[in-house]
Amino acid sequence: LRRSLGHVLAIDFGETTLSEEDRQFARTRIWCDAPLGGPGLRPAARCGRPAGHDGGCAATPE
Repeated sequence: LRRSLGHVLAIDFGETTLSEEDRQFARTRIWCDAPLGGPGLRPAARCGRPAGHDGGCAATPE
């Protein structure tokens, strides 16, 4: 979903959550979305790895 709709600037993928049909109040975050910084990365770059991932953050999923 993130790869196919990444060009749509109105979507905040960091706020994307899932919930069961009968438990819509219980949400599960999909993406880590931690801010990234450093040389070569734009200031607003965010982690694109799944929430709860092992290892360090990265702009693209591993």
